[in-house]
Amino acid sequence: MPNLDFLIEKCQKLGRIPAAIVDPRSAVALSGALQAYTQGILEPILVGPQTEIEQIAKDNQLDISALKIVNTVDDTSAAATSAQMASNGEVHCLVKGSLHTDIMMHAVLQPEYNLRTKRLISSCCLMHLPTYNRLVFLADMVMNIAPTLEQKVQILENAVDMARALGWEMPKVAIIAAVEVVNLKMPATVDAAIIAKMADRGQIENCVVDGPIDLDIAISPEAAKIKHFKSPIMGDA
Repeated sequence: MPNLDFLIEKCQKLGRIPAAIVDPRSAVALSGALQAYTQGILEPILVGPQTEIEQIAKDNQLDISALKIVNTVDDTSAAATSAQMASNGEVHCLVKGSLHTDIMMHAVLQPEYNLRTKRLISSCCLMHLPTYNRLVFLADMVMNIAPTLEQKVQILENAVDMARALGWEMPKVAIIAAVEVVNLKMPATVDAAIIAKMADRGQIENCVVDGPIDLDIAISPEAAKIKHFKSPIMGDA
């Protein structure tokens, strides 16, 4: 079964990159930073209330003596400090610790830090499911609640860029909806069909796109066969 080991090996070849671990006031956040450091992936900089971070590390027998700590007052100041560090080039990525996503994103979106591109900011998650025969990308499950058609295209393009950066040369993209046919009373199916046609005509590049597709057809060849569904994506999105 596939796992994430090949990605760890790929990252190790690049050497450690400086990363701000934003408000790592939990054992999980600190142990994750330590693991990334030990594996040669990140050079973590812990940004948050230093006394609390050190106490959490002590309580959980975590040796963080090799990691730099940038002291801040609270989670809000940790987010702002980390965004400033990214803007200055002191770190190459931000890693969310124990703070709420909205606090971190509020800092990232401030115009003075110049961290945005022309595209919509969206989330993309690479999932390893032990019972599934491949890795799966999911986008966007966190940030954009009710995206427009234009925003959905940008979410797709962001996810494709991520997949290609990680080694998928031509990712297969299923635009998920409740049903696999266009229903004019269901806007999600109409948007999915439009996006699929845009990809057919080369307006969206470097991926294979189809939609609308319901979830079982997207991930199960057997379900696609049972439903007599014919597509470039038949259970292998």
